[in-house]
This record gives sequence, C-alpha cells and structure tokens, in this order.
Amino acid sequence: MIAHTAILRARPGYDRAIREALLDLAESVRDDEPGTLEFRIVQDRHDPTLFTLISRCLDQAALEAHIESDPMNHFLRGAKAMLDGPITLSIGTDIFVKRDAP
Repeated sequence: MIAHTAILRARPGYDRAIREALLDLAESVRDDEPGTLEFRIVQDRHDPTLFTLISRCLDQAALEAHIESDPMNHFLRGAKAMLDGPITLSIGTDIFVKRDAP
C-alpha cells in the first residue's frame, strides 16, 4: 500500500473555489480510479485556506495513474492561480493503519 499526502493553501478568498475543484476531482477519483483505495480531502478547522489530501493506492502503478490522470492535471492547471505557494507532497508506505467503523 502506498500513501500519498498533498498539502495546499488557497489564496485568500479562493478557499471555496479550491474546495469545489477538489470535490470535482474526488468524483473522478471515486468513479475512475479502482487502484486508489482511499481519497480523503481535509479542510483545516481553523484555517479554511489550508487543505490536506490523503490518498492510499494499491501499488505504484495505481499511484502513477492517480497523479498523472487527466482530472488531476485539469485540477492542477485550474488551481495554479488560486494557490498560495507550492503544493507540499509526501509519498510513503503505510507502516500502521487503524480502522474503526463509524
């Protein structure tokens, strides 16, 4: 299992637009990426311009398909002018996961 985390910050006044663009991206991930087992979008409680994306992919091929997808590239092109700085990325291997049913 490969974990991928992206942290991004919207420019002031663009948090709603980034949120909507991320939700559009999430629909594509849900519908078209069977190798992406989890895709989570977190908006900071205290700073609505700060977003964290958490992906868990089955393998390297699934991660590459996720990162290189047309919807991902569409998001990145559209969001570029709305972001406040670069996106911080981290790719790693799960060493522990706790899951509880809600």
